[in-house]
Amino acid sequence: GEEDPTTPTTATGTARAPEDLAASRNLEFLRAAGKAPADAAAEGASSAAPPPARPGKLMRATSTIVPPEDLEEELLRRRALAKREETEEARVKALEAEAIDVLIEEELGTNPCYGDGYGEWDFRGQLLPKETFALGVVDIISESWGSGKGKNFLQLDRKAGLAVQNIRLAPNGDSDRRINRYSLTMWFRTPTLPSKADRMLLIDFPRGEEDVDAYAGEEKEKAGAIYIWRGGVIAPDGYQEPSLRRKRKTGGRHGVDALPGEWQFTFSTSPPLSIEGAPPESGSSEGTRTASIDMNLTLDESGKVGLKPSRGAAARRAGPGKDKNFGLLVKVQHEKDYWIQRRHRGQEPSDPMSYWWTIYHNTCPGSKSMSTIVDKMMQFLGYDWKSLGWPTGFDQMRKFNLKSLKNKGEITLCRGLDAKTATKLAKDLEGWTKGGSKMIEDHTYANEIQIGHKIRFVRLSTEGDDDDDDEDYDDDGDGALVGLVGVVTDMDESEVPYLVKFEREGKEDTETWLRAEQIEKAEIKQMTDIQWMCLPSTRGNYVHFERKLPNPLLEATPWTARGRAELAPSSTASEAKLAFDVSTEGGLSAYVDAEAFYAEGGGQLKLQGRWHASDGTSGPIEGTKRLASMAVGGIWHVELQSEADSMAHAWNLWFTSFPGNDQGTVMLTGAVLAGPMHGQSAAAKPAAGSKQDADDAAAATADSVPGPLLLSGEMTGGGKVKFTLAEGEGRWCGSVWEGELGPDRLLRGSWQLAPGSVQERPAGRWRA
Repeated sequence: GEEDPTTPTTATGTARAPEDLAASRNLEFLRAAGKAPADAAAEGASSAAPPPARPGKLMRATSTIVPPEDLEEELLRRRALAKREETEEARVKALEAEAIDVLIEEELGTNPCYGDGYGEWDFRGQLLPKETFALGVVDIISESWGSGKGKNFLQLDRKAGLAVQNIRLAPNGDSDRRINRYSLTMWFRTPTLPSKADRMLLIDFPRGEEDVDAYAGEEKEKAGAIYIWRGGVIAPDGYQEPSLRRKRKTGGRHGVDALPGEWQFTFSTSPPLSIEGAPPESGSSEGTRTASIDMNLTLDESGKVGLKPSRGAAARRAGPGKDKNFGLLVKVQHEKDYWIQRRHRGQEPSDPMSYWWTIYHNTCPGSKSMSTIVDKMMQFLGYDWKSLGWPTGFDQMRKFNLKSLKNKGEITLCRGLDAKTATKLAKDLEGWTKGGSKMIEDHTYANEIQIGHKIRFVRLSTEGDDDDDDEDYDDDGDGALVGLVGVVTDMDESEVPYLVKFEREGKEDTETWLRAEQIEKAEIKQMTDIQWMCLPSTRGNYVHFERKLPNPLLEATPWTARGRAELAPSSTASEAKLAFDVSTEGGLSAYVDAEAFYAEGGGQLKLQGRWHASDGTSGPIEGTKRLASMAVGGIWHVELQSEADSMAHAWNLWFTSFPGNDQGTVMLTGAVLAGPMHGQSAAAKPAAGSKQDADDAAAATADSVPGPLLLSGEMTGGGKVKFTLAEGEGRWCGSVWEGELGPDRLLRGSWQLAPGSVQERPAGRWRA
């Protein structure tokens, strides 16, 4: 056979390596071409083959050291690349989803359709509206019954329903409480009314899981549900319980609707008993205490009552603050990421002070620095930090925002503004940062310590270098002031901002500068509903006493209270039953049970009941609703009506109210000032409320302009008024007017001309 070319043999029988064979073949090729030297050929023929080359050795070595900076930069580059890819994928998906939505809208139309102040969901198409999901068996039925054309309707099984999410309606709240109000119109049809059950769920507005007002447990069904009841009535839960229905009144201020307003409460202790157990002699006031306070009572639609001081220093401090609960928040997350990337290589430090000054003073592309924004606000509000809502200066603003800057990338630059000012600032600063700025509701400024506030010295300072600590605990040092209550007399923009004056019995007054962490407010605090419910219950008799506390009802210190109001039984003469709890920091807890009723004569609303404190003391309470809260006064626009005519403007009327001689009565005086019907005489005989041209009426009275027509009367109870116009010549002289003051502050009633009058249409209706 043929020899293996990879292992050729020589004449001597020794094998040659492939390398030698290749060299020999190359030499033969050169000889054939005539290019190889003769001596080389002779040498190759005469000399023996060289020994094979020794294989190379592997040397141990390491690569060059890569700096950590390069590794971190490579990791950041890869992360940025991955983030760009994810962003691009999300953008492509969004474009695809948008294209699909456009195709669906072109085929079926926009659903839901949002317009100027409304949103409409159409369930008559072949598909459900966006963000609408079927729960249970829901069929789409054609209205033409099998033709497959035209509109459809949804047929829901008895246990099925629809869930609509992500309702994008613009906010419309323009009140101080910023509550949005919407109306809902539903077109539906029920083949049968509830038969096996007493009700059928029509619609529900569930609250979010994080909502503090959300119901849980057995009360979960109360979360805004509306039902169809057996009789076809659409009403919320509680309709089937007669005790929960509020009785309908024809008008006026009756029941719980008569309670809101300013009250004067008088608390007194029960007189002590003698040894024999008999009450003390009349006129003896030994052992009894009395205190009066003016309170403002508010009532919401659910019957929840709130009381707070209406006069005095406490009311003045609370008054302006309630309208200045807004601030300006600036979003700086983009600027924060920018500077962390440049200064800290993308790793956010644990201490936000590491990048606070960088963000505050420096700018990044597309945005301005925080110091520039502060200068802009100071041009509008005032050139000091107090004008921006930081009474103790820049450090207070910095400490307040460190946590929010680290967690959310947000800074509250100013607070304590009214809604109008905050809205204007947010609009002027729009676009100054990448994240923008917005108006927020912030109540922290209302709790700030101001000049004139009472504070309590709680602890000594732990900052600073004190060479002689013993001086703090002697009779004249700050240590002797710990636990005392003082008054803030001055403030400064520094680390020790409060100058507090302490009055000590038997010693001179002391003034000292204190830090914010050393003091706390010694006045009442506004608590949330949850904090209020967590307080110890005086009614449950499980209050724990550690020291003797003052009774807030019998002291001059202000207090707040919360409770409920209910309609009084019809068998009693009372209008409403009132119960509220009083709880103040550093004082006894107490509760009050009372009833409100109209006094004899009906002009004034009274309140009587008893109070009980947690130390076992009790006594009577008496209250009187102030005249300004219930009486009529000022200029009223009066409209008249007679027979089938419509209401027409008659004149403007001036009312003045004052207490009568009898307890509880309110007297009325006033005058008819001017109006189209003011000058009508007996000869003219125009019909009250007629559509006579205004020019003709003015021409008829142009010759003699009448003077004011006086009136006198009284409020007869429950918001009812009755007055008579003064005697004299004219159509309206001697006429009698009766009306009722409704909860909407409108007077409605009837009028009748003077007895014996021969005028046409001698009676009718009126409102003002």
